[in-house]
Amino acid sequence: MKKNNVAVVIGKYWLLFFTIVIFVVFSILRPNFARTSNIINIVASTCITAIAGMGLTSIMAAGEIDFSAGTQVSFSTVIMGLILSSRNFNSFFAAAVITILIMLCVGGVNAIIHVKLKVPAFIATMGVSYLITGIAKRATDGGSTIYRNVNWPANYTLLGQGRIGGVLPYSIIVLVIVSVIMYIFMERTKWGKSLYAVGSNPRACDLLGISGAKQKTIGFLLCSLWSALAGIVLTSQLNMAGITVGSTMLQSMTVLMLGSTFIKQGVYNIPGTLIASFLLQSIFYAMKMMGAGAWMEDLVQGVILVLSVAVVCIIRRKGT
Repeated sequence: MKKNNVAVVIGKYWLLFFTIVIFVVFSILRPNFARTSNIINIVASTCITAIAGMGLTSIMAAGEIDFSAGTQVSFSTVIMGLILSSRNFNSFFAAAVITILIMLCVGGVNAIIHVKLKVPAFIATMGVSYLITGIAKRATDGGSTIYRNVNWPANYTLLGQGRIGGVLPYSIIVLVIVSVIMYIFMERTKWGKSLYAVGSNPRACDLLGISGAKQKTIGFLLCSLWSALAGIVLTSQLNMAGITVGSTMLQSMTVLMLGSTFIKQGVYNIPGTLIASFLLQSIFYAMKMMGAGAWMEDLVQGVILVLSVAVVCIIRRKGT
């Protein structure tokens, strides 16, 4: 293989290689880190960030951003908690459907404010984030945590804590299903390709008859859909709900930026988001095993975010 070809391969797949190296290093430092049960736990804990990250990938691919994504995850847990705390409501499935429908409405509001009213997505989604935070605090007496009580159905923990055969978590099955759906949608359908096209060159799309407004609306709705699902799984994992339990915006942004250096360099993509999610969670998991404090996790995440953004900027600058 020629040196140029080697450089191309390394450039495209460096994130995967780096993840493998990091995993091997941690396995040497902490032999228990590589145990099968531990790997399963890492993947299961990756579920929330990865699912929310894939939703954010869809709107970022369209050239916009949804700063309410992390808050939407939290808001979804609040909706689930409030519905299931009612004495007259005992259906997990129905509560999940209602939560998803409400969150799709939130995505619709984001789309209307940005697409119809022409408010920059940064401002529109930031405002919606504060809006739903206020609603959640009002509904929970100032932001109180909603803990699981006797009214919640017994099968509520199945999605977040249940395991097939006592080994494989259902949350991993959910992650796999969402990943396959999003990969096919983004990479194999005209809608997904249109999202990328609008994010890459909106003017050219207008000339070709591709509606940027429609594609961005789809992006906002997908972001809300998967944020809702992430919140539903998170509540099931934690046995509680609250406006602060799902603040994953920073993590989602980190994995998005890291993921955009994988395969499609400088482009947000599903495989990259998944690998970056696993990498970030592996680092956090290893640090906890080593007794690192919470401040160290924030420090490492900040460094990774800055470096990944810098790499993306360099890639895009070279591409122009």
